[in-house]
Amino acid sequence: MPTIYNCHTHIFTIGCAPDRFLGLSLGKILKNRLATFLLSRILKKLIPSERDFLEKYGNFMKIGREKSQEGVFDVLKDKSAYPKGTRFVVLTLDMDFMGAGDAYIPYLTQIGQVKEAKIKYCHEMLPFISVDPRRGNANEMYHFVKEHIEDSKFFCGIKLYPALGFFPFDERLKEVYKFAQDNSIPIMTHCTKGGIHYRGKEFTNDYTGF
Repeated sequence: MPTIYNCHTHIFTIGCAPDRFLGLSLGKILKNRLATFLLSRILKKLIPSERDFLEKYGNFMKIGREKSQEGVFDVLKDKSAYPKGTRFVVLTLDMDFMGAGDAYIPYLTQIGQVKEAKIKYCHEMLPFISVDPRRGNANEMYHFVKEHIEDSKFFCGIKLYPALGFFPFDERLKEVYKFAQDNSIPIMTHCTKGGIHYRGKEFTNDYTGF
């Protein structure tokens, strides 16, 4: 039987998300395990359709209560829907610059935890490093990606999430794209209908194009 690849998964916990990542100060509430449990149960009861976006948030609250990203990955890979030998592309997400407050676990700590999980699940896990050009200039972004993909060997691809407030043609990404092209590194990007937004507010500053 050929190996199955799930090419879009996340394992970050609620602690990795900024305080207002779902709006208002809901993130602070969600970091309380009891409050999160109760809210997720309420959403599951009130929503009849599994396709509703609130159902997705309910599931995120339930799984995000795990104490570690390794724990989330345990849940992910042990689901009966996945046969033994399935490999998972784990997409990290840099939420430090999205303007939603601070996370209990900032991004650099988040990726450190992913590295620890990768050591345990060397074959099953294929982590992608999330890149946000607001983290540094073009040279700094290049070295950031090179360090985590080429030097450390922990990450095997690049994740872009422009909807958090940056443009994919930001010039600070030029060297990242060149590195990916020269070394056949895959890039996965999130696409959002209507442009680059964060909770409906369009970002038109803090970028330069090329």
